[in-house]
Amino acid sequence: MEAFALLFISLTFFLEIKGRVIIMKKFIYIILFFGLLISCSNQDDHWRKSPLISVDDVVYHGTDQIFGMTKMNGDPDEPSFQKGQGRLYQLTFFDQTEKLVGKTYTLTGFHEETGETVELYRDEIQGENAAKLSLDKSGFWKIEVFVDEKLYTSFVVDVV
Repeated sequence: MEAFALLFISLTFFLEIKGRVIIMKKFIYIILFFGLLISCSNQDDHWRKSPLISVDDVVYHGTDQIFGMTKMNGDPDEPSFQKGQGRLYQLTFFDQTEKLVGKTYTLTGFHEETGETVELYRDEIQGENAAKLSLDKSGFWKIEVFVDEKLYTSFVVDVV
């Protein structure tokens, strides 16, 4: 951004000396406008809820073919994630469970608006995994899944 401004000032001064001010100034304004437009378009500060995954008629929150979690208790018609409501979730490491058995997984949540990070659950990966967790603020949360302290996957959920 600052580089564009410095370039603009330098070129304007140079062009005024040469006498072709009007045409070249318009050209510089166009270059500056498109440069700013391109640099701003690469900054998407708003999170979006990750798409749901459907496997064998079960709907999961997670990352396709990598990891999924689905609510196991509570009213079936309620949202999967409610502020302050602890729920039990089935966790599935798609097609990787056998390779991961015995390793430690950690679920963390990162709240978009406040920047708060919380550890939601930590346990050893078994054949079937479940976790009881709760998120205390509404809004978008990035759920990060770590296996043996390495980021395995992440996805975004909407807590209501």
